[in-house]
Amino acid sequence: MGNVRSMFGWDWVRVNAAALAVVVAIVGGLTSAIWYLGTLMGTLAPTASVATLDEKVEALNVRVETLATTDDVEALDEKVEALNVRVETLATTDDVEALNVKVNQLQAMFPLMMSCIIEQNRQIFVALAQDQLPVPELPASCETSLALAQASASGR
Repeated sequence: MGNVRSMFGWDWVRVNAAALAVVVAIVGGLTSAIWYLGTLMGTLAPTASVATLDEKVEALNVRVETLATTDDVEALDEKVEALNVRVETLATTDDVEALNVKVNQLQAMFPLMMSCIIEQNRQIFVALAQDQLPVPELPASCETSLALAQASASGR
């Protein structure tokens, strides 16, 4: 076999190379144009895509209907209603007012309880320092004071 020049001639190679360059340019241009149009059409959501989307939505609706039948929805409504009743039972105005009264009672008793705890701790440390066991109970004065504070806070 000889070289390309001797087989076809130099002009034939140049013409084919130029034709090949033109074909590559055309294919590249078409590829770019197709890509651009595809991007543009994807942005505009062509009818075929909308139809496909509608089919997917319909399939999802069927699945949702399968998962949430009328009986399920009614059962769920009953559960929601039961929860609403429980919430109403737990959070009535009277309950909130009673809770506020108890909070106020605790706030009123807190300083007295702290002083009793401090007194009991003092007695415990004194007893431990003197090796006295068992440790003394809460002083009677604290028990009486706490009982009186609780009674007065509850309105008795």
